[in-house]
Amino acid sequence: MKAISIIFIISSLSFAQTVDLDAPRVLNDKELLLTELEELESKEDIDFEQTLETMNEKINRYALVRKKECMGEYSSMEITPEGESRILKNKLSKEEKKLCLLELIRLRKSFANSLFKVRKNYIKKQHKEQLRNLEALRSETIQELETMGKVLK
Repeated sequence: MKAISIIFIISSLSFAQTVDLDAPRVLNDKELLLTELEELESKEDIDFEQTLETMNEKINRYALVRKKECMGEYSSMEITPEGESRILKNKLSKEEKKLCLLELIRLRKSFANSLFKVRKNYIKKQHKEQLRNLEALRSETIQELETMGKVLK
């Protein structure tokens, strides 16, 4: 157990120093994504399709970058005592890769649950609106029929 804890701490430190120059900065911030999803869960009026498309894109890009990190496809920059920078390729152990991928799976589950809640809230809102329209149509139809009945009496 101690060995796994030590490996996890070491891997966390090595991940904290990774930089993927190809990926936008915001995509590496899982907390920002989680916060954005929580806000969407509580919002009542959103541009559902556009918002969902954007969030899915952000999540998928984040997951891709994170998966590359887990598989060891990243570099880190080290500054030497002489002040020069050099790029280092870091390899993860099998245990570090496993822990990283498990964390990514946990995070993806969290994203999936949040997106489900956003979709569910949207469907509930649409359903209420459809019921309101149906009730209005029923009332209007009944009113028209009563008016026709009064004319015939």
